[in-house]
Amino acid sequence: MKKRILAAFLCLSLNLHSQETAIVTGANRGIGLGFASELLQRNYHVIATYRDEASALKNLKNQYPETLTLYQLDVTDQEGIRRFAATVKTVDLLVLNAGIKGYPPGTKLTDSTDAYFRNALEVNTIAPNNLIRAFFPLLIEKENSCILYISSGVSSTVQNGSGGYPGYRESKEAGNALTWNWSIQLIREWKERHPDKLSQTPLAVAISVQVMLKQIWVEIMLL
Repeated sequence: MKKRILAAFLCLSLNLHSQETAIVTGANRGIGLGFASELLQRNYHVIATYRDEASALKNLKNQYPETLTLYQLDVTDQEGIRRFAATVKTVDLLVLNAGIKGYPPGTKLTDSTDAYFRNALEVNTIAPNNLIRAFFPLLIEKENSCILYISSGVSSTVQNGSGGYPGYRESKEAGNALTWNWSIQLIREWKERHPDKLSQTPLAVAISVQVMLKQIWVEIMLL
């Protein structure tokens, strides 16, 4: 329920309510499922991806048979991403939610392995890069298109006072830098193509659950 509320709040914050197309990766549970549900309520056509289990999404499909499309996708499969992108004709919002911690609970940095780091980087950094690249030609066509990378509070080097989260912390911080880079690319290419339409441009944003919680608290205090 908490993650559903977070997704709803972020949808409201971004003013996501028009009849557009959104892709949500990792939408079979948690905040991804929350995004899919909230966007559907705001009259979006949602393309929700999942890797394995999708019972909750299938229940949602029963509620929104015309506007919810389900697609099974392993985000680490680059060829699979290309096949997926070939099935999509338009996209306004790309929510990059699929992610993993990549390490067993309680793992210390001294016990971490190359495999833990590779797994986290594959899903949390490389996969989003491949997804953005695949959908870039569609995103650059829309002045209000948006890439939303679901990050984490532990991705902040400045706020890292506890250590831990081997692989996950580093992969999410890399994901933040990646998102910023793609935002610059989107804005630059939009300006080159549409020098007369600079009041609004496509963009990419990285945001964490912790940031959303803080913003909700601020909003509540201002009521």
